Amino acid sequence: SPPTTSPVNDIIDTSTPTTSPTVTPSLRPSSLPSSIPTLSQAPSREPTDRPSSSATPSQNPSNVPSMSPTLSFTPSAAPIQYSRPTRVDIRYVPWNELDPETQKIAMNLDYTNTTWNKYGANPIEESSWEDLTTEQTGNASLLGYDMKSWDCWINHYEGYRWIDMGQPFIQVLQWFTSLGWDIQSWTGKKEAPESDFKTWYELTSEERFSAAQLCYFRMTWNEVEVFSNGGFPIMKPDFRFDHWWKLDDEVREIADKSLKYSELTWNVLGLGAVEARDWMRFTSSEVEAAESIGWNQATWDCWINHFRSYR
Repeated sequence: SPPTTSPVNDIIDTSTPTTSPTVTPSLRPSSLPSSIPTLSQAPSREPTDRPSSSATPSQNPSNVPSMSPTLSFTPSAAPIQYSRPTRVDIRYVPWNELDPETQKIAMNLDYTNTTWNKYGANPIEESSWEDLTTEQTGNASLLGYDMKSWDCWINHYEGYRWIDMGQPFIQVLQWFTSLGWDIQSWTGKKEAPESDFKTWYELTSEERFSAAQLCYFRMTWNEVEVFSNGGFPIMKPDFRFDHWWKLDDEVREIADKSLKYSELTWNVLGLGAVEARDWMRFTSSEVEAAESIGWNQATWDCWINHFRSYR
């Protein structure tokens, strides 16, 4: 029959839809859809304009990726994996074992015998690669460095701003955070974290791991001196074995006032309280006093402390 043109008051619900749609909607929806949906295991030829309403993922993943990648202006959740650069071993060779050409290159970087053999003593090591001059990066390159290896093994990223450390292809912020640093301590607005005052073996295992990712190892973390010939022989400080009253007046005064020696503790080796401590446990004033007499870390720890306070 032809479709109705308007609703009537005495409509009776039908159990099946009409064969043709009405011009105007019925008062009540029909109990069944107007047509049977298609059933197919194959996807449609073209994608729909909108996603399906179901949020349930398919049980089996597809064998091939979708036609086009998704586009987003936000970074993915996983950061770029950090990779520690390869160490440049020439930096850890004692000065007197370097060939003359290498010594000349090192001197162009303001190294001397003393600052080469004591890690962290040359002010240039406080500069990142980008802060070096063209001449300096040229000489550093001759030693085998590039930006990544210099910033890690020499500068240890100390020349970086805090906000730069989490940038892609750097990703070292996590290691500094693990060592207790934050933006306030990094910028000097509060004291450095406790880890900065520890020796290598006083660090926790987690802290040592983080320090290692920043290209530290025991000698560079402790800023010790390089031992020639694998560590021995170490030159004997002959003055320490002179009698108290045979010392120069200046040496005796420094030993007395700054290192708390007396005639008895000087003349009896091992009796002085100061000799129970290794070099890294000295205060800055004690280091200055010991160096002015003629000691350095190697001669003190070997000939005076005999490595007794090492772990």
